[in-house]
Amino acid sequence: MAQELKVNNHENEGLVDVVMQDYLNEGQKSYVPTIPRINGAMLMSKEFVRKEISIIGKFQGCSMVNKNILNFKASDGIKFNTLVNISDEINEWKGFKSNYIEIRGIVQENNNILLQNYTEYGNNLNFKLWNEFVILTHQYPQLF
Repeated sequence: MAQELKVNNHENEGLVDVVMQDYLNEGQKSYVPTIPRINGAMLMSKEFVRKEISIIGKFQGCSMVNKNILNFKASDGIKFNTLVNISDEINEWKGFKSNYIEIRGIVQENNNILLQNYTEYGNNLNFKLWNEFVILTHQYPQLF
């Protein structure tokens, strides 16, 4: 079991590394699976086909051909599409209020993402920093 760290107690300042190492060691044995966070290159790699993923994109608009296809640009600059199943209950949807959107969905064979749900992240997001975070989540899966 990981040692407990009391954040406001200055006597424990040196324990951060110990607690983190305990957490990593425990995490290597078993950890709760999470939905992978990916960028555009990871999406295009086909590694995540038929899997649920999370990707943040900058909304570029709706497809001119099909109103059920939403166009995004990923944190690494690669463009991707999200498929929205517009049903009677969703017809009231008027669009996003933010530029940056986290898409959670299932990757299709053609690399489109079938939208399951989304979260708006506002209009200011450091995409370069976010992309670095996404890469780290794959380097240290026991933490994320």
